[in-house]
Amino acid sequence: MLRKLFKIQRDEFPVLKSITAPVYDTALNWVDPYIEYFAQYPMAVLAIDQELAQNPRFKTFYENTHYKRQDLKSLIYRPVDRLAKISFPLVEIQRRSPPTNKDGLETIPQILDIIGYLRRATNVVVDDGTMKAKLWGYKQSLVYPFAGEIETCLDLDLCLGLNDPLRTMVHSGKLLRESETAGEWSEVFVLLLDNYLIVTAPKEKEGVTKYYIEKRIALELLTLGSFTNAPVPRFQPTSRGNMNIFGRGRSIDHKDYLYPLHLVAYASITGRPTASCLNLILYADGEESRTKWRTELEGAIGLRKHVQEAKMAFHLTALSDLETFRIAPPLALGPGGSNGWISGRVHCSATLTIFNEQGGRLQLIAAGCDEGIGMALQGDMTTWRRLMPLKGVTQCATLDDFGIFLVLAEGDLYAYPIENLVPAARNFIMASGGARPRTFQRMNTKSDVHHFTIGTYQGRTLVAYVMKHGTDSIVCVQEPVVGKISDSSRNNSWWSSARATGQGKYWFRDYIQPFKVASTAFDCTFFKGKIVIPFNKGFHVLNLSNLDLSVVLPRRDESRFGSILARRCEASRPLGIFPASGSDLLACYEDFGFWIDRKGDISRRNSNGVPYIIEWECKARKVAYHEPYLLIFTPRFIEYL
Repeated sequence: MLRKLFKIQRDEFPVLKSITAPVYDTALNWVDPYIEYFAQYPMAVLAIDQELAQNPRFKTFYENTHYKRQDLKSLIYRPVDRLAKISFPLVEIQRRSPPTNKDGLETIPQILDIIGYLRRATNVVVDDGTMKAKLWGYKQSLVYPFAGEIETCLDLDLCLGLNDPLRTMVHSGKLLRESETAGEWSEVFVLLLDNYLIVTAPKEKEGVTKYYIEKRIALELLTLGSFTNAPVPRFQPTSRGNMNIFGRGRSIDHKDYLYPLHLVAYASITGRPTASCLNLILYADGEESRTKWRTELEGAIGLRKHVQEAKMAFHLTALSDLETFRIAPPLALGPGGSNGWISGRVHCSATLTIFNEQGGRLQLIAAGCDEGIGMALQGDMTTWRRLMPLKGVTQCATLDDFGIFLVLAEGDLYAYPIENLVPAARNFIMASGGARPRTFQRMNTKSDVHHFTIGTYQGRTLVAYVMKHGTDSIVCVQEPVVGKISDSSRNNSWWSSARATGQGKYWFRDYIQPFKVASTAFDCTFFKGKIVIPFNKGFHVLNLSNLDLSVVLPRRDESRFGSILARRCEASRPLGIFPASGSDLLACYEDFGFWIDRKGDISRRNSNGVPYIIEWECKARKVAYHEPYLLIFTPRFIEYL
């Protein structure tokens, strides 16, 4: 632009007819570069401040290097300052131009409009950039305490989503809360991000302030309580008879009141996820501050809800209505439920495929309950019927390639042929409360079965189940025998002869010899050709090709593991091991997870060598892997990573 203006001056001297063409063209091209620059300006200032605090050589350079008596911060601010001044000469040219001059009538007002728009837009991005810079500054100062000890192993970037470039801080500020000492107030610093509300306790040491996380609440789990309760006196006598730290010797007037903010949430509290309701009451120092917090919280919660709905990875479909499955009330008499059936709690579900007389495929849903197995046509919740009167069903699954339906009920594992399990497809809707099918097999012979799972290994379909044997557990791995299943499913007389001859495994044969685990096993799952068995010491990984190569993960050696993480593992129930990014594995417990390598050693640590962990929002009951997502099932919701 400057070269073009000099050219106009040389060509038209001494009277310039117009200079607006190059200015107008440049103004149109200013918008994107200016907005990009302004967005990064607050981060640049923060970077300078951080470098000054930690780099003495840079501090010396900064203090002794100036350009025209301006330091580095002043220099990077010059484009910001220049934009505010660039309109002054244009306004003066417009004022001095003749009334009929086209520049004064049309072009200069258009340029001023562009500059005005740019100033408004840059104010917005500067405010947003300032909040991002503050968030980045707080990120460097956040500390995670656990059990009274300072432990910085929580992966805050992952748990709080701080590594998301779109993450923003909506609001922040100091609030008060009631102290454990009667009449005392303690100060907390609260950060409201676009995904979390974080309550911290600030502590300053040697001029550096650290923010110790006390509560972190996902906005999806946060509900606003009352923001209209009457204020309470700020200055109250303590148990010692003195005024508290905020008001010793002062008289109470209308300004000496605190205004309560009531929040309700299901949230993690300093490393101890809970499913119980958390009532959090904080206090603002004025009605204006309380109203500001309410407005920002409502906006952040509403925006978070829309964002989550837009990026939802799974679509939930209701398979039943509220009347389908019922739990008997105390002292209940008579039948209940929509079909005269009190089902009890639903514990599991599975899909089945049957064929009608025309050869068409019908998809069924089976649900295992306290009082039996219910089935319905998929997509038609009005067809739910109880078809099996088994008690205490806790697991069910389908072997599709073999036409077998597996059910774990009251410690026994049963196998049923699907073609004999349900009535004829044309009569399915009319069927209700059917008797137990005659053709079935009880797979276990002695001990109670606690869990079972289905998987494949080297092209073979396998069923693994865990039986309790005193204080130990027995793991059995079997494979179905195709010919015997098809023969017996068409001959109902086979079962009596099998019982008489003791052929308890007529449909299945052992793939390996039963394996003993010297502890109580909590579950069993297939994972990449191996069977993972969670027990109280971690995870027993059973190598199907060579039992001698079986290992226990993680390797809880004190030098590698860390004492705090070891205590947390002892206090939390292991749930499973699942693939993570790269070659890492994620070891999942009820409350948290951490990364290990194939040998069982910790694979992710911070700069101090402390293991990184990730915490769930609530105590998990079950964890499942659906590539590429990890699903954490809790009593109130399903969390996925």
